[in-house]
Amino acid sequence: MREWLFENPKYRYRQIDGRVLTLLAAELLGSSGAAEVAFDLQGLPDNVAEALGKHTGDLTLTTVSLTPFAARCLAQRKFRKNTPWRLDLALDRLETAEAAELAQTRYPLEIHMIGAHDWRHAEYAASISDGAAEALSNYEGDSLVIGVSQLSDAAAKSLSGYKGQALSLPYLTELSDVAAESLAKHKGELHLASFGDLTELSDAAVESLSKHQGKINHQNPKRWAGSLKPGNMEFFALPLN
Repeated sequence: MREWLFENPKYRYRQIDGRVLTLLAAELLGSSGAAEVAFDLQGLPDNVAEALGKHTGDLTLTTVSLTPFAARCLAQRKFRKNTPWRLDLALDRLETAEAAELAQTRYPLEIHMIGAHDWRHAEYAASISDGAAEALSNYEGDSLVIGVSQLSDAAAKSLSGYKGQALSLPYLTELSDVAAESLAKHKGELHLASFGDLTELSDAAVESLSKHQGKINHQNPKRWAGSLKPGNMEFFALPLN
């Protein structure tokens, strides 16, 4: 860790490999000025999360779960305007209390539910709880990304109330008619099925989404709906920033 911190940031590799982050390493990182770091961890103890709370910059963490205290520490990190930095988390579990803490961050927020699959292969086979979705709908940042393959009707209704500029659900594989009708009421842009295939979508769901008042995948909603017709399946890359 010390050697990495003393390297020229211009040539420093963004990813720090490892399954454990010690308290000392987290403290060094917090005072290092390193802007972009990522960790793949087996767990994140509260004292390590507290030390990471002093880090300012782009932070990507993969871990099983967070305590409410750890979530609060990560969310309250100092944010600088006009930067591309994000808080990007891949988790096995996210409870309502932790989601409520994370929703307080000023960073663009990405939460990917990894379940038993490797998130790097985009094999999302998990959903977010209704309580967590309701908590995240109160997030006041401009960009909210939630990586799940399934979304309940109640969760979709809650997320439709998110007031940011863009709501991204890039790995959905199915969406009920009721959920689609709710998401169509979101006031900002929608991003759907970027790297995955939204295969379970009825004509009624497509019709509802075609009435969305903002863009879908950077397109006019009616044009997006038309692209889903047989022989004309088009999915556009999603910028997560």
